[in-house]
Amino acid sequence: MTTIAKKQSESLHARVPHALLEELDRIASGIGRSRNWVFNEAIKQYLDIQQWQTELIEQRLIESENSKAKFVAHNKIMKKYEKRLKAKIAL
Repeated sequence: MTTIAKKQSESLHARVPHALLEELDRIASGIGRSRNWVFNEAIKQYLDIQQWQTELIEQRLIESENSKAKFVAHNKIMKKYEKRLKAKIAL
């Protein structure tokens, strides 16, 4: 029986704007890595953020369904943060 090794990676072809490709190359050159390496790191970070957001949303939905959440009106939150921002600008 022969064992076939699983592919470590697969090729992905994507169309990207020229400016984005230039930025990718600039970053890769600046850190001494390949375009492919930087692209893979960017994808990993994006997926991590998406997973984190999804998990947090699911957690908050469960909390709200269990009545553990405290809801605050949007306009109250906006007023609070507008005051904070004005105070920081005044510094």
